[in-house]
Amino acid sequence: MIVEAVDWDLDIVSGVSGRTETNSPPLVLVQISHLYKGGVIDSVYKGIKSTIFHEFHHLSRGWAIQDIKFSCIIPNAMVNEGLAVAFTEIYTGNINEVNAYAEVADDWVKEILALTRDASYSDWVMGEHPDGRTYIGYRTGNFLARKAMNKFEKTILELSELMPAEIIKLAGY
Repeated sequence: MIVEAVDWDLDIVSGVSGRTETNSPPLVLVQISHLYKGGVIDSVYKGIKSTIFHEFHHLSRGWAIQDIKFSCIIPNAMVNEGLAVAFTEIYTGNINEVNAYAEVADDWVKEILALTRDASYSDWVMGEHPDGRTYIGYRTGNFLARKAMNKFEKTILELSELMPAEIIKLAGY
């Protein structure tokens, strides 16, 4: 793991961000913003825990930037990011509003499943969509994971063993 100080605006994620670069050898990068309004101590206490859990979930599933186990299509990203969000929330108790799903999440899942393969990953998964929605893949994936868990009484760990298509099917799509 590599930890670095950055001057990015990471207020929506408690001052900490990260990414999983590869599975072989395992590499997780964690960025801590010294600009975080909650202060570095608060971000280290709260944000780094969430980021590490999220990124280690990606590492265990094979959802790393270079050594990706799944095709990099938006429905797979929705599932993998949603699993990591739900896993993090369940095991850390830290919930970031940026990952909360909307009441219309069911409609968003259907939208994502109907996308063409060339749809914009950044518009649909992370960041801001042209219509103003944000982090659609993360938020909708969180909804999808929770729906599958509740419907079939599976834990997040059991769900994390399944392929994206199986999880989508378990959730009723």
